[in-house]
Amino acid sequence: KGRGLGHAMHKYKAKSELRIYLSSGLRHFFPRGLLLSTLNVLCSIGGGGKSVILVDIMADILFSDLNNHILDSALLGDKAPLILYVSRELSESQVLARILSTQGYDQDILLTKTEEELEAIFFEHTKGSPFSLHIHCTEAKSEGYEDLKQMINEFEREGLKTIMVVDDYLDLAKYEPSAEDDKAKDAPIVTKARHLRNLAKSDTTPFFALTAAQILGQAVNDFNKYKGIDKIKAWNLSHLQGSAKLQQEVEILCAVHYDKKQRVMSVHNMKDRDGNIQGNLDLLVIPMLPDKFKLSSEHYTS
Repeated sequence: KGRGLGHAMHKYKAKSELRIYLSSGLRHFFPRGLLLSTLNVLCSIGGGGKSVILVDIMADILFSDLNNHILDSALLGDKAPLILYVSRELSESQVLARILSTQGYDQDILLTKTEEELEAIFFEHTKGSPFSLHIHCTEAKSEGYEDLKQMINEFEREGLKTIMVVDDYLDLAKYEPSAEDDKAKDAPIVTKARHLRNLAKSDTTPFFALTAAQILGQAVNDFNKYKGIDKIKAWNLSHLQGSAKLQQEVEILCAVHYDKKQRVMSVHNMKDRDGNIQGNLDLLVIPMLPDKFKLSSEHYTS
């Protein structure tokens, strides 16, 4: 009494404006971070770098203290924060190796380790992090977002609050249309994106949602004519299945491409509801150096 609606609205506003911030070179592309209860989608051709960026963003959160403000937010209540990585292609060992490679480990060496050895290395690097990570590996198209909802609810009962879901990736999620979806006749990827977005917007279990989608094969020839930023600028929404309606479901939609030979990651903004993204970006990917060889403070690596 006396706090009433105003207090409730203040708590809602504080929760709805909660953001996750990035510490690597990607912070130049997401200067205002990612917004709670939104779906953010990266697109590329097969092997174009979707998983690389998904893992980099997740590592940014796990290995930096930029997001400790979440610990004091209304989002957690009395629960511990959890990041859920859903892998529909890679094994747990492969995911762990990719995460640890962002911390200077040689991924080729990591892949020779057993899963138990990788978990031990990972624990050593994250024991000071307030965020825990759960990697859920599933076969392509075997599980959909009803399964994900049940998993999140189970974590809640165990005292863990899922603050972020990284889903690798939309095309490989199970297609579970409702009667309403069938009537709308949307492309499967649009339906899956809508289900994930609605799950992220839940009043009881809101979270940051990040996923990827694969650009149709017809775009590959267009990509191969160009280099760097020009390569992904050649991509347009007609190359993405159900693109017009997909735009309505997402907060951020961008195309990415990793040129392994040049070691350049290019990112091109296609849609940004939040007014977050600043133009296009080419990122030089530099292997992390041992401490004694690290660059001076005015230089940044990603």
